[in-house]
Amino acid sequence: MGTYAVQLPKRVVFGDGVEEKIGAEAKGLGAKKALIVTDATIEKAGLLEKVEKTLKEAVEVDVFDIVESEPTLAAAETVAGAARAAKYDLIVGVGGGSVMDMAKVASAVASNPGQAVSEFMGANKIANPSVSKILVPTTAGTGAEATPFTLIIVGGKKKAIASPYNLADVVLISPSFTATMPPRVTASTGMDAMSHAIEAFLSTGSNPLTDSFALEAIRKIADNLEVAFSHGDNLDALFQPGSRCTSRGN
Repeated sequence: MGTYAVQLPKRVVFGDGVEEKIGAEAKGLGAKKALIVTDATIEKAGLLEKVEKTLKEAVEVDVFDIVESEPTLAAAETVAGAARAAKYDLIVGVGGGSVMDMAKVASAVASNPGQAVSEFMGANKIANPSVSKILVPTTAGTGAEATPFTLIIVGGKKKAIASPYNLADVVLISPSFTATMPPRVTASTGMDAMSHAIEAFLSTGSNPLTDSFALEAIRKIADNLEVAFSHGDNLDALFQPGSRCTSRGN
């Protein structure tokens, strides 16, 4: 059967309303000053306010809200500059895959002041362990909150920063956050998640644990993506008793 290794976040908390636990999670990490990394869309949707309000009850908070889609190296350096502006001991990412990746960058540079983001590119190039980070995904597509990879556009191509230091200390997953996505985004990120699950199952590097995750993800997406697309803007319809998302334990 051979040997295999799986890298996962240290802690994953799932459930509707788990964003209200972020203050307690921050305290558990011993944090004093946090930087929230997000984008304008998340702020307009009111999701940032839900996280920020609770977090402010536990730690001092600053916000960087200009993450762009498909961030370039220059954009990553801008995020890095914000992370170096104060002595942050906690980075909180609230958003989609690009935000998750930029939160990882912020976390790395906060504990590696002598390294530029470009020096992180490749495998295991982050010298010192990153500061603590809590990731709060608002889309279901990339799974960036659970991986040790950060993707950045360099010279028109996606390149990766691969390091175990990129793994989150805490991931908070609230179904209601993803349910607020527009139907088109629900569809595209749902199919993205499906492709990732199929890719993981077919990979020559797969193992029994990753296969179990992949197969269950495929089943859940197949069973629920259509209803999520149809009722994504109506939380009561999406989670009401008897709907697929509740009656099948999903």
